[in-house]
Amino acid sequence: MHLCVGGFGFLVVVVVNLTLIDLPGLTKVAVEGQPKSIAEDIENMVRTYIEKPNCIILAISPANQDIATSDAIKLAMEVDATRERTFGMLTKLDLMDKGTNALDLIS
Repeated sequence: MHLCVGGFGFLVVVVVNLTLIDLPGLTKVAVEGQPKSIAEDIENMVRTYIEKPNCIILAISPANQDIATSDAIKLAMEVDATRERTFGMLTKLDLMDKGTNALDLIS
């Protein structure tokens, strides 16, 4: 990200160094070849990253499921209760039931 501030004939450029870490999605059930502890293993790994105070959390939830039961939102709220560093994102808007409105989920 670049931030340019100008005025009075000068220009200041601030470059923010960010690292993006794509973590696996939270899971509930082990599939063939995975250890039975996979759900707990993944949650523990995710926590090691999102508990860091300099981490920005992107909590992604499918719009076709009840956001109140979102594991991603629940976990983010546990480590960022003030929601100062959490962004929520809805996916799969195309799979929502006919007649439903995504704005109802976020308002």
